[in-house]
Amino acid sequence: MRIPSASEIEELKKLFLNEGVRRIALRKNDECYIGYLEYGDKIYEIVFSKGDFSNSYIIKLIYKSSDVLSCEYMLYNPYGLFVFSEDLRDLVIRAVKKLKNIENFKI
Repeated sequence: MRIPSASEIEELKKLFLNEGVRRIALRKNDECYIGYLEYGDKIYEIVFSKGDFSNSYIIKLIYKSSDVLSCEYMLYNPYGLFVFSEDLRDLVIRAVKKLKNIENFKI
């Protein structure tokens, strides 16, 4: 995985806020950005990175808290959904759809 640029992080945050996410906080870690976002009445963990061999962005939304906030641990946490896209706007739209699905299923 590759670490997204600071401008990509700022754009991602703006897009999430425009799509109904109340708050989002990300911090740089070894190979990705990790953090939290608030959607509806729940707080989710989020991992954001870029692919090694493609221009794809990767998000993992985790709906059950991880024991450790690290890229590797969070990626292997079984309680989450992945989103992939080559476009940040599309990535965020898909991620919000996943959040809505989680809300609908009361996971």
